[in-house]
Amino acid sequence: MKKTLFNTILFLILTLFTYLSLVIIDILLPRLPKILSKDYKNSLTIIKERQILDFELYKGKKYKNIDQMIFPFDYNYFPLNQIAKKNKFINISSISNNKFILCNEGYGPKIINTDRFGFRNPDHLWDEEINSVIIGDSFVEGMCVNYLDTLSGIFNKNQIKTISLANGGNSAIYYASLAKIYLNQIKPKNVFLMFHDNDNSLVDSTEPIFEFYNSLNREDYIKKINNKYIKGDKHKNFNLEIINYLGNLNSKKKNIIFKMRINLSKLKKYLYLTHLREYYHFIFKSDQLFDSAKFAINEVVEYCKTNDCKVHVALMRSSNFWDPRYFYQNFKFSLNKYLNNLNYELISFDDHIDYRNKENFAPKGPHFSIKGYEIIANKLIEKLELHANK
Repeated sequence: MKKTLFNTILFLILTLFTYLSLVIIDILLPRLPKILSKDYKNSLTIIKERQILDFELYKGKKYKNIDQMIFPFDYNYFPLNQIAKKNKFINISSISNNKFILCNEGYGPKIINTDRFGFRNPDHLWDEEINSVIIGDSFVEGMCVNYLDTLSGIFNKNQIKTISLANGGNSAIYYASLAKIYLNQIKPKNVFLMFHDNDNSLVDSTEPIFEFYNSLNREDYIKKINNKYIKGDKHKNFNLEIINYLGNLNSKKKNIIFKMRINLSKLKKYLYLTHLREYYHFIFKSDQLFDSAKFAINEVVEYCKTNDCKVHVALMRSSNFWDPRYFYQNFKFSLNKYLNNLNYELISFDDHIDYRNKENFAPKGPHFSIKGYEIIANKLIEKLELHANK
């Protein structure tokens, strides 16, 4: 009896040890390209120095009353995920009509005013006829440059009325959700779906937005009254609740248990061994897209089939210096394969952007430089004009 009990306990200990070892590997895997990069220490030093300076700067009188940006991915974690679960609703944009500190990657702190739906657009565009919509993440939102140097800003400078549906940290499941909610209301003639190589990920399948995706209701987010677009009631009420909650958050942050719950919620994706399963996919199913990328493409394609608009799908790549990644070519191949089956082409910028050249990226961070954004925007406008002349 004692021997049996001992063997059972030993088995449980070994199982737990094996699982914890796998969790540690899962934590290390997404960091591996950076750790093994010869530029890692240099890039990390620059970012840490910038963060220290920013921390001191934001405590100053000029910035102390301006909020730090709230991104949709913040609802993945405690405590905001609890509010989403309680309301059975999730924001797929930032807080509407609010002033935020966006970021600083060498061009100085960027202060933005979000539009009526929580995106980085001049609000008046929602009352005008829109030619193009650009869907994406922080690279589409325009971190960390002035609005007129962002992709949508450059489009609008070229008299192409364009709305950006993008926020930092967005992944493919957010692109699908944004297309599902907003395209039918905006009714653009062109939709640009902008993937980044960090979207080649299984992580978004662990996020609350993945659970909400199939039940998203357009009228909860946007509706039209007296020929004017306004927030849906659920969106409006949820925003108010979040604003009120954040106003009382500082005192809670000092609580040790509160901090532990935040950190534990961020561990969730590792406890699911998400990155190990990702790497299995990259090695054995490298020609296949993850479901969330398919959802995003399908939402855009189906909308444009019904509404006679043009689909433009593009893929951007990370800086080799700031954010090296291993599986860009896999993602490019699988996107090409999926799009070819739908009779669409993938726009890539490999012939236009040298990802080893730091001039194409921000002086102190991984996003594009002013020059880099201009190169990307000009290529997209070129594609737009090419389609218009067909």
